[in-house]
Amino acid sequence: MKIRLSISLLAGCCFLCGCQREASIPNDSFRLTVHEVVSDTDTRVSLLTIQLSRAGSVSVDGDGFHKQVALPDAQEGVVREAQVSLSAARVAPSQDKFAYIQTLIHVKTASGSAGGPEVHPVSSDTTLASFFSISATGGVYKLDTPFTIAQMQGKPVTLVVGKPTK
Repeated sequence: MKIRLSISLLAGCCFLCGCQREASIPNDSFRLTVHEVVSDTDTRVSLLTIQLSRAGSVSVDGDGFHKQVALPDAQEGVVREAQVSLSAARVAPSQDKFAYIQTLIHVKTASGSAGGPEVHPVSSDTTLASFFSISATGGVYKLDTPFTIAQMQGKPVTLVVGKPTK
């Protein structure tokens, strides 16, 4: 039930994000909008929307992973958009000595996507908050400047929006 609710809320956020008109974005910057979809003891879901007015790439990096996509070419001044989905859910079956945390870090543009779910076995006393937290803050940021959007297993997950990687 929680997964269906999370998916429905995420879809609603995607729809609402597409219906807003934003102010112009400086050519050396991008706009980050953060939508917290679900935040409770055992589930976290956030959708990050990235907008920029030039060609570029979006990468998300963490301990042992790198996910990168290119933003599609468009006419100069046309806003390009990418989304980063951050999700984690803790499951602790009563008969197991371990719990499981499933994470999803997925980067998507109109021309492609990268990333998928991972399952992490953890001790039964591990809380979701101690394993995965989201710290992204909306605003306008400079291109090619990495910053932390989350923590996973005590290590940073960083976002870099930059110039095209041709």
